[in-house]
Amino acid sequence: WGLWRAGRDLLRGQRDLYLGFVLMNGLVMWTLPFSTFREPLGTMRVMSGLVLSLLLYAAMRQPRGFPLRYMIVWFALFVFVLAG
Repeated sequence: WGLWRAGRDLLRGQRDLYLGFVLMNGLVMWTLPFSTFREPLGTMRVMSGLVLSLLLYAAMRQPRGFPLRYMIVWFALFVFVLAG
């Protein structure tokens, strides 16, 4: 979703910092080794940056409370990070 949305916004000429974050996270996901996704702590390290960049991107694009739907994902991930 992130790569598709970032590519669409780039073609429309909407360039900003948060778009770069989403695009960079999407590209990094393609280059990570399989062992990162096999280990729970590796997945948590990757997901924390991805969720944060998606929250910032959604807040920039749709400021009417839409990003609040993603906050539950951020809180759930934060609990796992604190427990680990």
